Amino acid sequence: MFFPSLFDNIEEVQSRSFRKKRLLALCDMIIATDKDEAVKKLYEIEVSMLNLVRPKNFIGTDSYEIQFEKNYQTVCHGLNSHTNKDVKKMTVLEVYTLMEMLKKKEKENG
Repeated sequence: MFFPSLFDNIEEVQSRSFRKKRLLALCDMIIATDKDEAVKKLYEIEVSMLNLVRPKNFIGTDSYEIQFEKNYQTVCHGLNSHTNKDVKKMTVLEVYTLMEMLKKKEKENG
C-alpha cells in the first residue's frame, strides 16, 4: 500500500534537529559566561535553519499549489478504498486516525 507521507520527510527531520539545536543553544546562552561565543553559535544555527527553507513556485503546471492539490487527491483516493466514508467529509481527527490505523496495520503485516 502506498500513501505519500505527509510527515516523514527529510526536511521535517532536519527542521526538528535544528530546532532542538537552537533550543539547546538558547539554554547555553543563558548560562554561558562567554555570551559572545554563545550568541555566535546561536546565529550560525539560525542561519542554517533559514537555509533549509526553499522558495515555492506558485506559477505554472509544476506550482506548489497544484502539487499540493494532486497529493491531497492521491491521499483521499487511497484512503477512500479503506473506509466506507467519504474522506473529504471526514474530520481531521478521523483522517489522521485512519492513517495511523493503516500504518499500524501495515507494520503488523510486515
